[in-house]
Amino acid sequence: MSQPSLSQKLAFSDPIPFIDVAAIDSMFQDDKGKDLKKSGIYLWAIRKDDKYYVNYVAMAQDIPDRLKSHIGFFLSGGYMIHAPENLRDLNNTVPLYKSFIGGKNLERFLPRLPAIAYDIKRLFEPMEVFVAPLPADNDVLYTIEWALIDRLKDKPGGEILDNERRGSRKLQGEGEVQLVFSKGIHVEGLMNSLSWNF
Repeated sequence: MSQPSLSQKLAFSDPIPFIDVAAIDSMFQDDKGKDLKKSGIYLWAIRKDDKYYVNYVAMAQDIPDRLKSHIGFFLSGGYMIHAPENLRDLNNTVPLYKSFIGGKNLERFLPRLPAIAYDIKRLFEPMEVFVAPLPADNDVLYTIEWALIDRLKDKPGGEILDNERRGSRKLQGEGEVQLVFSKGIHVEGLMNSLSWNF
């Protein structure tokens, strides 16, 4: 299978509130969800000082459904949970809760839930999502996901990148794609093109 080439564009949407507190705007409203019910790459990001800093990179064959499953993991102890103010300060060194790979997360998590439930809600409030639909199979999407994570982890704001686990499948060799964001949008570490050699 061939690697993506520079002629391919990864064109990201304008940032979409993950969940708006007033329920006015959300990733899960029917109009947005229908338009984004596609395969592609998505980024969770926090805005600070007119720049966006990526907290999470992932791929999916159905992006809104995958985002809904993320909420389920947050509410059952499957994911690390950060204090919202730490994320806004680009600091995630002291999580409120840390999940365990292969562990009994639900049993560990439930006793902590009353103390951190409000923080889980607040965690979603500043989060915005960039979505780049891309008709491709999982191997291509995983490869781009790996390349994005490698690019971001050593950039400013890389401290809040929460990609401890990632798919094991990626294509071997060189590849490159163009990264396109709307005018005036600056995502730290992800401007212009993305290249890799695995």
